[in-house]
Amino acid sequence: METLFSYRPGDLLLFSPRVYWQLVAGNNDAFWPLPLLAPLMALVLLWALYRQAPAFIRTSLALTAVAWAFVCLSFLWLEYRTINPWVTWTIAPFLFQGGALLLTAARPPQPPAQPHRKGLSLMLVAWGGLIHPLGVLVDQRNWAAADTWLLYPEPLAVATLGLVLGLTRGWRCALLLPIPMVWCVIGGATLLGLESPFGWGVLLAPLVAITALLPLTR
Repeated sequence: METLFSYRPGDLLLFSPRVYWQLVAGNNDAFWPLPLLAPLMALVLLWALYRQAPAFIRTSLALTAVAWAFVCLSFLWLEYRTINPWVTWTIAPFLFQGGALLLTAARPPQPPAQPHRKGLSLMLVAWGGLIHPLGVLVDQRNWAAADTWLLYPEPLAVATLGLVLGLTRGWRCALLLPIPMVWCVIGGATLLGLESPFGWGVLLAPLVAITALLPLTR
């Protein structure tokens, strides 16, 4: 029993933090300047949530849909799978999420969110799109290994939760929330195993999303 409790989250991973962040740095280099554009695109999502203009809503949903497909193929399939074979099972859900977001973007926008839901949605998008990459400062990584939402699944999942909560209702929301929520648990636990405190932010995102769903305001 004492041996069991001596295990740390990182002991369950198939790779070391050094190997993972080198993979991230190489991926950033391959797709430069997307890491630089990611915060700017996050501002587009925040503007869409704040203004609720139909054109911005469709654009932000379509952009996020493309991001899910791109992250799936460029990082999960081509890169991450080489050090974590279990990632193969996530390919289909990621592609499904991208397709569902794209279909949602093609439909008429829904009514604005309740005030508390809108506020929490903005917070989630800001965390995933703008704050999460700042983990390089806490983890003492090189800026070349910053994980931005256009290229990596954890910040993408957090930002998607905010976007879906702020722009969709009913069955659309119910369809689009589960996959990002599940990945937040998987990705957040992985980041903690990599000794990154920002994993807590990813793990807590589904709880924030559930709070946003509660009828706290009219």
